[in-house]
Amino acid sequence: MPEVINAPKATRPSAVEVKRARLAEAHRVIDAIAAVGRRFFYHERDDRTARMEVDDRGRVWWIDEYRGDRIYASEVGAEWRHFSNGGTLKAIAEELVVYVKTGKPVRRGHFGPWPEWLAGPGGDRWGYGAEAMDAVRAAVSELPAVARPAPSAPAEGAA
Repeated sequence: MPEVINAPKATRPSAVEVKRARLAEAHRVIDAIAAVGRRFFYHERDDRTARMEVDDRGRVWWIDEYRGDRIYASEVGAEWRHFSNGGTLKAIAEELVVYVKTGKPVRRGHFGPWPEWLAGPGGDRWGYGAEAMDAVRAAVSELPAVARPAPSAPAEGAA
């Protein structure tokens, strides 16, 4: 019985370690967006891709690809001073922050496809082109940081 009392307790990762593990998956989403099409989240001149960091206190920071600025991102919905992208990309970035902090994945709807009435001819809201958007969707479709598609309901009368 003394062996049980003196046995080491199972160690759980700290909250910061869990966030940093999710950070790697968030970076895979950013990299998929930055790799093709108009290459959002990538700045060619400086060969820099946007990144996120988790500091030792667990706060999440966005590293802007254009300016290289470190932007406090832990408060979703707040103004991100010096964020170089528009509202659509900020919405994705904010959901990536939520994923890093809580594990809640980014909505698939950010990656389309979208109906023409919403996104114009070709249904491409990002202006990436059909092939590039297909490549982004394929790259992020199986990542844990992106929500799984809703299961389709069985057809009526199906046995």
